[in-house]
Amino acid sequence: MKKKERDYVEDIEVNEANLKQEWERQPGLYLHYSIVLADAERARNVSKEELDITKAQLDKDIRSRPEEFDVEKITESVVTNTILLQESYVEKNQEYIDRGYEVSIMQGVIRAFDHKKKALENLVTLYISGYNAEPKPNRREK
Repeated sequence: MKKKERDYVEDIEVNEANLKQEWERQPGLYLHYSIVLADAERARNVSKEELDITKAQLDKDIRSRPEEFDVEKITESVVTNTILLQESYVEKNQEYIDRGYEVSIMQGVIRAFDHKKKALENLVTLYISGYNAEPKPNRREK
């Protein structure tokens, strides 16, 4: 699903002067970033699968052709360490780390939208209670 790029820092901001518009936008923004998060999670999961496949293929290759990897004796530790040193594994592992980072960022964005909702609720409560109204004279001052 291709989505238009948005600026989540800007979307998190609350325009106190236009609470109606903020409330109208909130559900759509929350949905948008929920989908972005789901896409990021899917990309991370695909990346993990690719990393696992790369690891399995390298394991097979090292065991079947140890001389190509400068391995003299096949042990679990040697195979594991040799896998970790292979460029294809390092690249896939970095991709997986990057996708996990993107997921973490988007989870933070979703939490920020939960906070924005609470901020909007509190602003409406303040508005209804007359928080910005002119001060009323104290009864004793009459």
